[in-house]
Amino acid sequence: YAIRARFNLQRSSASAIEIQRYYRGHHATRNFQQKLLSVIVLQSIIRRFVIEQDLNKQNTSVNIIQRNYRSYAIRARFNLQRSSASAIEIQRFYRGHYAKTDFQQQLLSIVVLQSNFRRFIVEQTLKKQNASVKIIQSNYRSHTARTEYVKILNSTILLQSVMRLFSSQKNLKAQNANAIAIQRIYKGHLATLSYRQKLRKIILFQTVIRRHLVRSMIETQHSSVIVIQTRYRQFQKRNIFICMKISAVVLQSI
Repeated sequence: YAIRARFNLQRSSASAIEIQRYYRGHHATRNFQQKLLSVIVLQSIIRRFVIEQDLNKQNTSVNIIQRNYRSYAIRARFNLQRSSASAIEIQRFYRGHYAKTDFQQQLLSIVVLQSNFRRFIVEQTLKKQNASVKIIQSNYRSHTARTEYVKILNSTILLQSVMRLFSSQKNLKAQNANAIAIQRIYKGHLATLSYRQKLRKIILFQTVIRRHLVRSMIETQHSSVIVIQTRYRQFQKRNIFICMKISAVVLQSI
C-alpha cells in the first residue's frame, strides 16, 4: 500500500511538473508571438516611411527636371525666334527629338512609379494578409492552448480532490483501526473475564455430567454384557441342539 501511495504521489508530481512545463511553454510562446507581431508592425511602419521618402525624393527630382527643362525650352525658343529659318528648322527637329526623349523619360518614370506603387500596394496587401493570418493563427493557438490548459487544470483539480479524498479516507481508516483495536482489546478483556467465569461453571457442570455419564455407561455396559452373554449362551445351546438333531436324523437314515 505504501509503495502504491508513493507511486501515485510521484505520478501526481510528474503530472504537475508536466502541466507547469506546458503552461510555461504556452506563456513563452504567447510572449514571443506578441513581440513578433510588434516587430512586424514596426517594420511595416518603417518600410512605409522609407517608401514615402523615396517617392517624395523622386517627385522632387521630377519637378526640378521639369522646371529646368521648361526654362531651357523658353530660352531656346526665344533664341530660335532671333535666329534664321534654318536654325529654326534645326531647333524644331531638335525640340521634337528632345520632347520625344523627354516624353519617353517621363513615360519611363511614370511606369517605374506605377510599378513601385503597385509593388507597394501588393506588399501592403500581403502584409495585411500575413498579419491577419498570424493573428488568426495566434488566436487559434491561444484558444487551443487555453482549452488544453483548462483540461489539464480540471484533471489536476480532479486528481487533487481524489488525493485529498484518499488521504482523508486513509486518516479515517487509521482512526477507525485504532478505535477498533481499542474496542477489540477492551471487548477481549471483558470476553476473557466472562469466558473464565463461564468456563469455571462449564467445567463444574461437565464434571457432574461426566460423573453421571460414567455411572450410566458402566451400568449400561454391565447390563449389555449380561444380555450379550445370555444371547450367546442361547445361540450356542441352539447350535448344539441343531447339530444333535441332524446327527440323529442321519443315524436314523443309515
